[in-house]
Amino acid sequence: MCRQALPLRLIRQSLLVFLVMPGVGCDDPAPPAPDLAVRDAWVRSAAVPEGMTAPVNSAAYLTIENRGDVPDRLVGVSFDGAKRVELHESFVNEQGIASMRPVDFVEVPPGGEARLEPGGLHVMLMGLVGPLSVGDSVLTVLQFEVTGRVSVIAVVRQL
Repeated sequence: MCRQALPLRLIRQSLLVFLVMPGVGCDDPAPPAPDLAVRDAWVRSAAVPEGMTAPVNSAAYLTIENRGDVPDRLVGVSFDGAKRVELHESFVNEQGIASMRPVDFVEVPPGGEARLEPGGLHVMLMGLVGPLSVGDSVLTVLQFEVTGRVSVIAVVRQL
């Protein structure tokens, strides 16, 4: 009987070592990834007069900081208060006229930031379904290429 107890004890010790060993070699660092922080999110106030037939538009602005080691891209934005949402940039054309055009994405470099601000990159909110009153808070959902969806509360204020 003593001869069988020894192998049983060895089997138990081996199992214990086996159960502990899966962590060995798993100290590999996680692959580099973006580490995004969104700050200063706000939306320009807009009134939607009763019976208005022309679409009323507004814009959203924010700063995206990437504290990670790899770039990310803002590729879309969702906002339930508008019929259409697009990423835009403001520019001055050859005739000196200020205009806007859609962009496919906004680059957020590693260790850097992307500023969406009046007169530059911004989120166009087209065809508002209701007013945006100063002091209100609205939910916007940012879609990033790597990070995925990020929900942000933006405060409505005047330009």
